[in-house]
Amino acid sequence: MKKIYQYIKFKPTALSAGKVEIENKYDFLNLNEFDISWIVLREGIPVESGTLQELNLVPNEKTVIEFPFKRRYDPGKEYFLNISATLKNKTSWAEKGHQIASAQFALTPRPAIEAIDNSVLAALNVKTEGSNLIISGSGFSTAFNTATGKMTSLQYGNTEYLYKQNGLNLNWYRSVGNDKFTDQNYYPVLEDKPVFIYSVADDNKSVILISDFVATINSPTPVKLPYSVKYTVYGNGMIDVEGSFTKPSTGAIIRRLGLQMQLPEGFENIKYYGKGPHESYIDRIKSAYVGLYSTTPKGMEYEHYVRAQSLGNREDVRWIEISDGKMQV
Repeated sequence: MKKIYQYIKFKPTALSAGKVEIENKYDFLNLNEFDISWIVLREGIPVESGTLQELNLVPNEKTVIEFPFKRRYDPGKEYFLNISATLKNKTSWAEKGHQIASAQFALTPRPAIEAIDNSVLAALNVKTEGSNLIISGSGFSTAFNTATGKMTSLQYGNTEYLYKQNGLNLNWYRSVGNDKFTDQNYYPVLEDKPVFIYSVADDNKSVILISDFVATINSPTPVKLPYSVKYTVYGNGMIDVEGSFTKPSTGAIIRRLGLQMQLPEGFENIKYYGKGPHESYIDRIKSAYVGLYSTTPKGMEYEHYVRAQSLGNREDVRWIEISDGKMQV
């Protein structure tokens, strides 16, 4: 709400030249009562910063300011301009430096994920043991149950990263606390026997696995939900996962679809590059800026809501790192 209601408005006019329009929406305050500072982030890390000279802008007027950052960007890297307006002096209601308004603008497009160079990959070992398909390479191995189509093991070094052999599973349920007019009950899910296929690349450096499922959500009117999961396992231990879902026309109880897995106990350190630092679902995303943030599972529980409800969501995440202090995923 603070972000939406802020009375200092920022609008990009020519970011390639560092130009941003600043508008004073106050009725009685001159913007010379505030310090306006800026930071340029490269992949979430500050690389330049500064503070503008005093801006003498009377109420309900606007002007265009040129922010003096270098405007030189490394190829393939993502840059943002963060702007902040803070109190120049202490007031009866806030200390000097209290932030009044802010904005973030992308200076470069979001880079595409780099393609994997197969020429530098090591060959994979692929074997079956009963109903298990085991794929291994230098320092890692993963296993899939060919009967269930699910991942059952993911090991790097000597560490197992799946809890109780429970890999990526369908997650359809979201309890939206303020939508009381809808069915918010959780219903169990049964899945038909999947179609599971896999293919080893000719050079043995990657394996593609596809599991096609039909899940039935056992609500009073059962809902059938087709979905598929495609894994690409590479010789360097990287695994691409692509989930495809078909929401049925009768699936009013389905609000979001995704895949869920659980890590073993101890992976409590979370670092991510995306919207933050707070929860950034659609009703809060305007005040969340792309950056590097650190938190914990408990920390993601402590959202400041009046009553308990859905929380912890993070949007536009480029990457996330979860570790136990020794190993990370």
